Amino acid sequence: MNESLYEVAFSGQIQEGAELDAVKARIAKIFKANEATIAKLFSGKRIVIKKNLSAEAADKYSIAFTNAGAICDLALIPADTAPPAPADDRAAPKAPSSASAAPADRNASSNQGFRKTAAISGIGVVVVAALVAATPYVTGMLAEQKYQDGMLIFQDFAMQQSGAFTVKSDVDYQRGWLSSTVVNTITLEVPERDPVILELNSNISHGPLLLSGPNTFGLAAIETKMPLSAAQKADMARIWKGNENPIQVQSHIDFDGKTLTEVTIAGFTLDNIDNDPASKLNFKPMSTTVTLSEHFTRADADMAWNGMQLDTVDAKVVVGKLTGHSEKHLSTEGLWLGDDDFNLSNVSVNVSGSLAGSSGQTLSSSRIEELGIIAHSEVDSSGLVNGHATITVKDVVVENKSVASDFKLTFAMERLQAKALQAITQKMSEHQQRAIQSGNPGQTPDLALVQNEVAAILAAGPVFKITTLQATTEHGKVEADLEATIKVDDLVTLQNPLFLMMAMQAAGNVNVPARLIENTPLAAFAPGFIDQGYIKSEQGQLKTSIKFRQGQLTLNGKTLQQ
Repeated sequence: MNESLYEVAFSGQIQEGAELDAVKARIAKIFKANEATIAKLFSGKRIVIKKNLSAEAADKYSIAFTNAGAICDLALIPADTAPPAPADDRAAPKAPSSASAAPADRNASSNQGFRKTAAISGIGVVVVAALVAATPYVTGMLAEQKYQDGMLIFQDFAMQQSGAFTVKSDVDYQRGWLSSTVVNTITLEVPERDPVILELNSNISHGPLLLSGPNTFGLAAIETKMPLSAAQKADMARIWKGNENPIQVQSHIDFDGKTLTEVTIAGFTLDNIDNDPASKLNFKPMSTTVTLSEHFTRADADMAWNGMQLDTVDAKVVVGKLTGHSEKHLSTEGLWLGDDDFNLSNVSVNVSGSLAGSSGQTLSSSRIEELGIIAHSEVDSSGLVNGHATITVKDVVVENKSVASDFKLTFAMERLQAKALQAITQKMSEHQQRAIQSGNPGQTPDLALVQNEVAAILAAGPVFKITTLQATTEHGKVEADLEATIKVDDLVTLQNPLFLMMAMQAAGNVNVPARLIENTPLAAFAPGFIDQGYIKSEQGQLKTSIKFRQGQLTLNGKTLQQ
């Protein structure tokens, strides 16, 4: 009997949750393919990669595509076989016709049919029962494979991101029928330092129906605990009084390989901090949920913290509720980009009179209401990073008096070369590793180390913008905007501060209440600037437009004289 042969084909399909650019990069690396080949593979047409492969060889190709985040097609090549020999009609018994069959024969046939139906139904019930019984074991096998693969990807990912240390994971996986146990020993090896060893004990419940964990259906639900020493247990008992499991870690492996991890920290009250009877910390519950794609190329996170209150003999600090949401993906350049959204309900600081002092240099009461931060970053088709962020504050109160409300700041960074940014990150990581090895971890890096990367960023003409800066004060509104850019085409300009300044361009507008600067150093210069036409004074507001080109500053259309 001839061995079955297969062909491997690809039509550009990728796994759900995988990033197209990241998949292309991994396939190019695995198969050492150039850009033209990658473009052909992802053209949407069915491309035959290899023919006449054994099952084992075809599986290797399939695994390679799967690890890259892609989906390939394995097709069995039909074998050339002779047509089957015709059946011998003389040997075949003739079935009686319905016209000639006797009633007894028909009854026997009916009973025989019933017995066959019952037998088939019984076999079906047994098969279904066997499948139901075997399903947890099968999902357990798949969950183990996903877990093991995930640890390998985690090690590689951690080493790429850190640079200063290596990560090793030793997994002892004991698979059962309905559940499994895992002891995962993670070792962080730092040069010239003793390794840091963390042991994680996990209990894994097999799917598809999950009675524990964040979701009801999936491959597996994982509950993880870290063994503690007697001293650590005593410390936790002192902090979380009566709560034996204050930090809970639960995970969920989905059918598509995504991993969801949920971490919750119970609230606690800590008295007599640093042996100070007046000190007290009230920490409220915190929870974080992180979802990682199969190949760690996408991360979604949600966090919620109900805040805290710290009382000391000198001050009282209150932090309100903090919530956040993040959606990030790993670009082909190795940068985490995407969206972030954070909100803080309030934060206040009250200082006692003894600490504030009679000079009034220290504010005795201050509060920020409703702080929000929204940010977005992406890489365009030219390989340039563009990002923007908005910061808002509903009210800033000092000494029970509003000093600024409806504050809004929107700024952006555009045209930053992605490859250069990643190269700077990598070189800084390598510098940190060398500094640790030399015994001087605080060593300041030489800027010449990233000179070429900085030059590449400046050559692309990066742009900085403040599109909105506004606030309402007791004296009136503050409004401003700014756009600045710099373009440097050679290292000589980069090394000369004068040439660098000449390469900068900026333009903006400022509008502030005149009374806002009364008690500042600017108050002495304002009348002269108004007389010379650099600043306009209208209805209690000071306004001017700003331009900076070729080293020359212009205010309100008039060149500033040195």
